Amino acid sequence: NEEHWTMKIDDAENNIDIGKVIFVMPTHVCPTVALHEFYYVIDTDGNLIDTWQVEARNRI
Repeated sequence: NEEHWTMKIDDAENNIDIGKVIFVMPTHVCPTVALHEFYYVIDTDGNLIDTWQVEARNRI
């Protein structure tokens, strides 16, 4: 679900100990989107090409 992450590690030598901090690239970010005012659209060269307002911001 959106609050938990599962992973499979096939290599026993690279097990992750409980409490170890790891970096995870999220594949689903709906809960995070409403925390920001805008999306900044960047092209493949790193140039800002557009700004999109987040319509869901502050909708309580």
